[in-house]
Amino acid sequence: MSHTLITYQMVNADEPCALYLVPNEHISDQMRVWLNEAHNKLINCDECNDGMSFLSAATCPKMEDVDSKWADYACAFHQFKLNMAKPWLNVDFSIDHVYMSGFVF
Repeated sequence: MSHTLITYQMVNADEPCALYLVPNEHISDQMRVWLNEAHNKLINCDECNDGMSFLSAATCPKMEDVDSKWADYACAFHQFKLNMAKPWLNVDFSIDHVYMSGFVF
């Protein structure tokens, strides 16, 4: 199964980088456009765009914290956040897209 890896770094925070391993079947064409917009951008540091807003909503753990404009995408990727304390490598997947984004404190 093919996946997309999303890295979300909280810059200047004591939190580790969050990794999301999202099956490509859960990413629509429009989501892919937004991920490309958010790639290599830092929320509240770079000029905000729809991609960054989408990614913030999709990775948010609480639906009530998401702006109503993005309610359809709230927490969409949160279920795919990797628990780094548990083994997650599996021979049955591949990664064909990687996106990096983050937030500056």
